[in-house]
Amino acid sequence: MKNYIGVTGVANISDTYLTIAEFRKEKIDLKSKHVPMIGFLVCKKTLYEIPPKSFKIPHQRYPPISSLKRMMGYSKNHALNMIHFGANDDIALSDDIIKLFNETRAYQENLCKALQLNIPWPKQNELEKILKKFPDISIVLQLSRKILQKEDNKSIAKKVNSYNGLIRGVLIDPSGGKGQEFCKDRASQTFDSIRKLESNLMIGIGGGLRGDIKSYKKIRSLRESINTSNFSVDAENGLRVYEKDNNGKVMIDMLKPESISPYIYFIKQALTS
Repeated sequence: MKNYIGVTGVANISDTYLTIAEFRKEKIDLKSKHVPMIGFLVCKKTLYEIPPKSFKIPHQRYPPISSLKRMMGYSKNHALNMIHFGANDDIALSDDIIKLFNETRAYQENLCKALQLNIPWPKQNELEKILKKFPDISIVLQLSRKILQKEDNKSIAKKVNSYNGLIRGVLIDPSGGKGQEFCKDRASQTFDSIRKLESNLMIGIGGGLRGDIKSYKKIRSLRESINTSNFSVDAENGLRVYEKDNNGKVMIDMLKPESISPYIYFIKQALTS
């Protein structure tokens, strides 16, 4: 699996057009060392069309399942399309993924063959069922804040290694779309521990990245710490804009167009210059 520069939380066709245009402006394409990645968020509520509770805003980061095919159809020749599927547990995980790909036809029509699971340590037999149905899918596991807080690097690396043959990558991500910045020292230590056991696994970094010089410096520093640019980078929360009501409740949660261009530029420079 190739390394990528990712923009996650693309929720409509306008977001898709804009993001692809910014990648093209920076001359980043599917032949680049780090390919563009478009991350489409899916959860059980959007998969099963469960409306949000009356006191909550709609799922603004999550595109309707019915829209995914059109969005991916546009971006498939320009970027790595990746579905980021999140759930509280792995109950019926394989059934959920089969339903997702059957409804969108994303795998069958070669629109998406990458799947990130935002689920702590899903059962291996669930991944086996997914791969039996969709053998060419590249599965990426999110190493969330919960995992990074509770487990040491040696334990994490061993668990990652236990998925050998089932996954193609991991994302070290203490944020989970919440804007929590990654710690360079911890990220580099976790990276090194995994790399010792899994030399061919794609390893990505996420957490609090934005379109600013600070993000450039963090990725550049991480690159120097691990002595390689052979890793992926993903951003979500730091590329969004929010509007709140008088009580501080978020009412608007959307991709911020003016953040995408500097983010792609700075991350590209941090990885290549």
